[in-house]
Formats: sequence, C-alpha cells, structure tokens
Amino acid sequence: MIKSLRIFLLLIISFSVSFQASSQKIAFKEFIAKPVNIKGWIENYTSDFKTGRLTYFDAVTRSPKDEVFAIDSAGSFQIKFDAIHEVYGCVSLNIQKKRYDIYTEPLKSYDVLIKNDKLEFNNSENSINDELASFKTALYNQLESEIEKARSAHNQNYTIAEYVEILKDLERKKLSFLKSYQVNHPLKSSTVEILQNNIRYETAKAWINIRYDYRGKQPVPRDSLPKDFYSKIFAEYPINSNNGYMVREYIDYIANIGEVMDKTKTSSTADRINFYKSFNLFSEEELRLIAGVYNGDTTVFQSAEFKKFNSNKDKIIQEYELRNRFVMKSILNHCSELPKGIGRDFVLAQQIAHYYFEKDFSPTDKEWNLYNDFFSNKSILNYLKSISPNRKQVMVSEKETRIQNQTAEYSKSITEKYFKKHFGKIIYVDFWATWCEPCKQEIPFAKTLHAELKNKNIVFINFCVKSERATWQKVITDEKIEGENYLLNEDEFNILSQNFRVKGYPTYILIGKDGEVVNYAAPRPSSEHVIINEINRLLK
Repeated sequence: MIKSLRIFLLLIISFSVSFQASSQKIAFKEFIAKPVNIKGWIENYTSDFKTGRLTYFDAVTRSPKDEVFAIDSAGSFQIKFDAIHEVYGCVSLNIQKKRYDIYTEPLKSYDVLIKNDKLEFNNSENSINDELASFKTALYNQLESEIEKARSAHNQNYTIAEYVEILKDLERKKLSFLKSYQVNHPLKSSTVEILQNNIRYETAKAWINIRYDYRGKQPVPRDSLPKDFYSKIFAEYPINSNNGYMVREYIDYIANIGEVMDKTKTSSTADRINFYKSFNLFSEEELRLIAGVYNGDTTVFQSAEFKKFNSNKDKIIQEYELRNRFVMKSILNHCSELPKGIGRDFVLAQQIAHYYFEKDFSPTDKEWNLYNDFFSNKSILNYLKSISPNRKQVMVSEKETRIQNQTAEYSKSITEKYFKKHFGKIIYVDFWATWCEPCKQEIPFAKTLHAELKNKNIVFINFCVKSERATWQKVITDEKIEGENYLLNEDEFNILSQNFRVKGYPTYILIGKDGEVVNYAAPRPSSEHVIINEINRLLK
C-alpha cells in the first residue's frame, strides 16, 4: 500500500512536469463521424471466399470495429464506413488470410488494387499511402537489425535505463534516416508529420509498457520503477499532441496512460461500499456480503446468504456494473491531475468506451455531467454520447448485420447452419484458437462443466478460428474436447465474429431457448458456480 501511494504521488509530480512540456497551444479538432469509401479489385481472383473484413479503430474509443464486405466472382468489392479522424496503422483490409494496412481520411475515397498479394492505389488522393509504404520498406531495409533488436529487448535482462536507451537510439536513427530519405524522395508535409509521430510515439508506447516485466510467461507489474519513470516519459512525449491521434502508436500510448489512471487496486473496501451505497441498489446485508468478498473472507462464499445473492441474476449484473463505475470514478479523479488538452480527453474517452460501452451499458446522467465538466473538446464528448449503447438485445435468428445486402442471405445461411437446429435449447458458444493459451487453460474447466450439465437441455458449440486443421484435430483428440467442434473458414469467421461481437479469444456467448443472445461476454467455464448458476437460470 505504501509503495503504491508513493508511486501515485510521483505520478502527480510527473503530471505537472508534463504540463510544462506540453503547454504549447493545441489546435482545435472537431471529431464527427464522416464516411470513408474504399473501392477495390483483386486481380485474377479465383478464391471461393465471398467476404473480406475491414478492421478499424480510432483515438476516441480504441475499440476495434469490423465491417464484413462482399467480394463478387470477379474480385470486386466496395466498403463504406464512418471515421472521425484521419489515421495510420488502425485500418486494415483482411482478404484471403492477408492483411493490408491503409491510411484513411474522412470524406475521402480510395481506389485500390490487390495484385500479387500487394496493395496498390489507383487514384491521386492515395499518394500518402504510397509515400508511407515506400518509406517503411526503405526504413526496414536500412535498419532491420536495430529494429529487430528493439522488438525483442523487452524480454531480455536489460535494466530499464538500458532498455530505454535502446529505444531512443533507434528513434534517433529512424528520424535521421527520414531526413536523409527526403533528399531523393520528396514527401508531403502531412506524410512527414505522420512518420515523425509514428517514430516518436513508438518509443513512448514501448517505454511506458516496460512498467511490466515480460520475462515470464505472463507480463507482471514491476516491483519498483525509477522515481522519474513517468515524468521523463511525459516530458519527452507529451500527452497533448496536435496531430498525434493520426497514428496508432500515439493511440496505444494514450491507452497505457489510461490503465495507469486506475488506482482501484489500492482502494479500501470501505470506499467501494460507500460508493455502492450511493446507488441504493443493495440492502445492508447484501453490502456486508460484498464487503466480505472484497476483503477475501472465504467463509462468505460458503454462506447460504451469499449463495442466494449469487443466484439472483439482477443482483449480479448490478454489482458488475457498479464495479465498473467504481473503476471509472477512480480514473476520472486521477485523469483530472493530467494537463488539460486533447490527449487528456482521449485518455478518459478510451476508458469510458472500455468500462461502459464494451460491456453494454452507459454512464448515468450524473456521470455524463461530470464528464461534461472534464472534456475540453466537447466534440469528443458528443461523439461518445452518440455511440453510447442502449442495451437492446438481439435475436440470433433475426439479427440485422451491417454486411452489405448482397451477403445478407449468405450470412443467414451460415448462421442457420450452426444454430437453427438447436433453437429450443440453451446454447453455450466458445470462440477459441489452437495457439491461444488462455483458451487451452479453460479446457479442463469445460470438461467439468459438461459433466455438471450432462443430460440437460443445453448444447455446447466450439468454434475454432484462425488455426490449422491438423493442429485443431490433434487438440480435440488429445484433450477429448466435448460438444460440437467446428473449424471456421474465413467467410464463416468474418460473419460469425461480427454477429457475436468477438474481439478476442476465448469469447463465450450464451443464447437462450428462443434464439436470443443472453450474454455476448458470458462467464468462462473457469468461473465455475457463476456460469453454472447462469445456465441453470436459463434452463428453468
């Protein structure tokens, strides 16, 4: 606790330093959703796949979004999506297991050709993409060994100071190469600005990430950090940047700062319970049980009162939501110590998207009022309000996707192929991959879950994605994975992952007897009594 408080105080000091370093006037930018159009053609297209997938995210939410698009028999496709700002490194086309990155600006159209597995641009508006691609190729050819050394340095036995020096040395070499490259390859000023931000904030992102130790199987927070760890980062790489939002590296840097703002791990149980009380959702007895859980009192789990509480779905959802609201209260309080500006707005906006929108609920009116006082750029706040979820559930069998009309029937046929025969039963869906360690860790718990619910009106469907068939079959055989097992092809993955909002692995979905999605982020098998209780409620 003392160590955490000391780090927190150092953070406060570092914020004042960063304020001095970033006190230059920041130009106002209005963030409003506007269309981007991409028209493309795949040369000599002979694939049986009928869809591709566009993945994109922005600085305000940093929440990946997918758009599945149709590819006709001639290899032609069209995509339209909304963007709120120009961005490099956050938009990619995924076609035939290949990924193509593309720089996009709102209200612009892009005419592309995929030829010999390379993306080419056919109109003059796309010249920035050509300049970016040519430079990145030249940069890697020139500095390959240094780039690879820096990429692997985080899991070596370097001190933090040594690691940072490796990063900064590579940054200097990249910026020097950019300067010399322009002598024979004139670049637009906007291209130069993008590349400079890309290079500099790549260092910032890697630097702030080293607050974790990566040498084990899983990253773990370091026991201690240099006293000036954050102050040096924020002084050299300002949070508030005129056009940093144009590159992914800056957006990721902001996301890391948002994680640092969460201090709930050092919050007292009393602070949490007092926060819960303000919502008048729980009785004194229920608050006592919740306090016991957060205090680590194992006897609480065995009590009849807790078992009754834990079987009440509404109470579980209410506690889950308040848990996230409590985190956001902490983040808001600590974000207020950051220097005002667009970067500070992004820090809070990304956390709102993560702790509210990605979990399918919204801030209260009181919370929105607090955020209104916080944001210096009100267009960011207005955009957040415009995309705030309404918690409306959707029928699997009737869901309207954002896929173009020409793939609607195809999408319906894929959905019905796997689910229609099971309507009338509870369906527990697992999206997993053979290379996903957290997925594999769930297998023993899934076996226990199967045994617990044997002969009940439930079916388990396991969708394996982005994996090799031989490896998938071996895992199923070796681990004796029960339920219905399917290896999705690219089309099936595109459509089902969008329909079920799959952003990572493993993802579990619960579908009711009527075909309605009950939970897009269902508890994992390892949650044991939590998932069993939820399924039993649906079986009644």
